[in-house]
Amino acid sequence: MTRFDAWWLPGFVPGPDTVYREIAGDGVVARAPRLTVSELEAVTDRLRQSRQEYLRCLPVDQIIQIIGAAIGRWLDPYSPLLHQATNLIPAFTGYPESAVRKGLAGFLGSLRSENLRRLVRDELGDPEILDGFRPRGAAAGLTRAVGPGLVFHSFAGNIPGLPAQSLVMATLAKAASLGKVASEEPIFASLFARSIAAVEPRLGDCLAVTYWPGNDASAGERAFAAADLVVAYGNEATIESVRARVRLGTPLIAYGHKLSFGVVLRERLVASELDDLADRAAYDVARFNQQGCL
Repeated sequence: MTRFDAWWLPGFVPGPDTVYREIAGDGVVARAPRLTVSELEAVTDRLRQSRQEYLRCLPVDQIIQIIGAAIGRWLDPYSPLLHQATNLIPAFTGYPESAVRKGLAGFLGSLRSENLRRLVRDELGDPEILDGFRPRGAAAGLTRAVGPGLVFHSFAGNIPGLPAQSLVMATLAKAASLGKVASEEPIFASLFARSIAAVEPRLGDCLAVTYWPGNDASAGERAFAAADLVVAYGNEATIESVRARVRLGTPLIAYGHKLSFGVVLRERLVASELDDLADRAAYDVARFNQQGCL
């Protein structure tokens, strides 16, 4: 039986009395400490402090460079991170190793440095607006963009690798992050946080990932109370449950059920491209059993 620590909690040191929750997969057991309310408060306080002392002052281009370096480690075909993820994730999701490997490579490839720079430019126009006051362009005066202090992410377990997008977007906005993994896929998020910390430990101190059951009211209440923004993934029942627990005035970004449509333009319907077109369409349909937003 393989055992995996499905948590990344900077500042938390397990003691002899630490109790663990265990999530059983096919030949793998993932575990996370059962944090007391005071321990979870200490984690969120440390996240805010690390963000205030380091991430808040870090130029956005340096954030992009650190994230890009971590992504590069994942995209190395001989990466021990990728090897560990593709070995362990199928034990919980049921997806074959080849599907997890291809899915992670494609998903994480979209988070390379050059893509993140393009994303920030497209969203904000001037990336340095996250670093300080910048001219408003045609309008008079200066403006800047300020992200939340702490984001709480409630992850779903149906799409391996999805936590990377959520954690990266929050980090680009110079927010610290607390992530709760799903029992259906407890592996990737903590591995990703560790990969960031391996490149820059101080940025790793701005991320925390762990697990608690959805019915753990004390942990959930503390996480929701500490958050300046909540990001939630799941089915409609899960989203509504999260919505009911978000405190008044705290924004919620919810990713619930979606419908996807495939459109093939007539310009692609040429004999020399049909085999490739069919392969691409089939992959979009089959990828993660149609559970992704494609």
